[in-house]
Amino acid sequence: MSIVLSAFSPNLVVLSLSNSFTYDDSKHYREKLLQITEQKPSQLEISLEQLHFMDSSGLGMLLYTEKTCASLNIGLRLMHPQGKVRDLLRLAHIDDRITIIEQ
Repeated sequence: MSIVLSAFSPNLVVLSLSNSFTYDDSKHYREKLLQITEQKPSQLEISLEQLHFMDSSGLGMLLYTEKTCASLNIGLRLMHPQGKVRDLLRLAHIDDRITIIEQ
């Protein structure tokens, strides 16, 4: 998985994920999330447009992100999921907990 901070300001952080999001990526993702949440932006957007695969661990990390952001009053949105990732998010009813912006 590739993690890129494509915008960073006091109000908004955009985190772009690409390729795949699996168990092997969990540690690196948690470290990046900690770095972001320490800055306490008002909004975190996670771009999923270039993410092509996500397993249950990746899904769990998104739920962990939601819980972490909620505890710090940071808004969270998932942006532009595609294909199998979008289908997995729908199947798991993630939109009941996290705002998903589709194209």
